[in-house]
Amino acid sequence: MAKDDLKDSEDKPAAAAAGAPLFRSLLKGRLARIVGYSLVAVLLVVVSIVVARLVIGSVQKKGDSKVRSEPVATFDLGEFKLNTADKVEPLFLDVQVVLGYSKDEEKVVEELSSRRIELLDRLNAEFGKMTKDQLDTAEKQKMLKEKIKFVVNKILVTGQIEEVFFPVFSLM
Repeated sequence: MAKDDLKDSEDKPAAAAAGAPLFRSLLKGRLARIVGYSLVAVLLVVVSIVVARLVIGSVQKKGDSKVRSEPVATFDLGEFKLNTADKVEPLFLDVQVVLGYSKDEEKVVEELSSRRIELLDRLNAEFGKMTKDQLDTAEKQKMLKEKIKFVVNKILVTGQIEEVFFPVFSLM
């Protein structure tokens, strides 16, 4: 039995020595996974923060561009009531056009008043060319406002208009 006890005591360090590398390799594998997952998580957080800051910055820039220091003065050209240029089924267009200009430009209102008939004629011709497809969305109405602004500013000599408003816009 002494030999068996001796054998057992020799086997235990050998078994412990053989199990130690296995334990270390398992520990290293788990540790590597934990470190890897942690790095991925940190990277995702950093990317999320960067994207959030970019989005917030672009939203703030867009919002800032729409803020005015003071309102513009307005000149009402009145309502235009006419049919669209659609061939198959023309629709009825009812739109009120109000022009906005800087309050500092006093001569603009005088020129708008003196050229009112000319402006009404030009805008009536422009509206008469329009079809339903050119008027049926907010984006297309915004493009129409820019076109009216261009046409009116081309006619004016003493000043420029800054805005075009449609307090009434109905397409039936």
